[in-house]
Amino acid sequence: NFAWGEAIQPVTGDIFVANRESNQVEAFSPTGTSILIFGANGTAKGQFSLPQGIAFGPDGSLYVDDSGNDRIERFTLSAGDTTATWDATYGKKGVGSTAPAGDLNNPTGIAVAPDGTVWVADTRNGRIQSLSTSGHWTAISIPIGSRKQLAFKAPWGVSVAPDGSIWVSDTGNHRIVSVDTTGNLNFSATAASMGIPPAPTDSVIYPFAIAFNGNIVYLTDIWNDRVVVLTTS
Repeated sequence: NFAWGEAIQPVTGDIFVANRESNQVEAFSPTGTSILIFGANGTAKGQFSLPQGIAFGPDGSLYVDDSGNDRIERFTLSAGDTTATWDATYGKKGVGSTAPAGDLNNPTGIAVAPDGTVWVADTRNGRIQSLSTSGHWTAISIPIGSRKQLAFKAPWGVSVAPDGSIWVSDTGNHRIVSVDTTGNLNFSATAASMGIPPAPTDSVIYPFAIAFNGNIVYLTDIWNDRVVVLTTS
């Protein structure tokens, strides 16, 4: 019921889905067998309101963007992924790009770096944020560059590239942006600059999810109903 995000369990290959409108997370085996459903609508520990982003940490912990509650929840899974135990909640409601780091407003995309740093697209606050393993939050609303930079606008997705850089689906600005872990700009790219053919009704992209396979990049161009395949150099 509006399956919004998915993540692959690194050890088992099981598929975890943020089932947004049902306020649940569901897990399936690689062959499609249902093995776990957890969560219910609410604000208590382990409950959800419109969960959207979902990602695994290097230690096997599962992180879920509890978007309607403006927070992130972390779970530990049993062997075989048959049960999920709530571990921690991070973040709280806060509005505006200048809200204190750690305040969230409809977080959407989420990714976890190999060092355990959690990256989240703080969508309605127009920024991305990182949460270190020591619990320190850092917010980035404008990439850092030698020229005046455009602030993020409704970023929906955030991904950690194989080289450790952070790629942002800056949906409201119709571009993808790559920054280093302190916010320094690597590049900003639009459909035109990447040579992406226009869709039948639109010449811009509406990026959401970004996934990597070596130097191949898969980008969901969500409102143009397509997946764009890119190469890096």
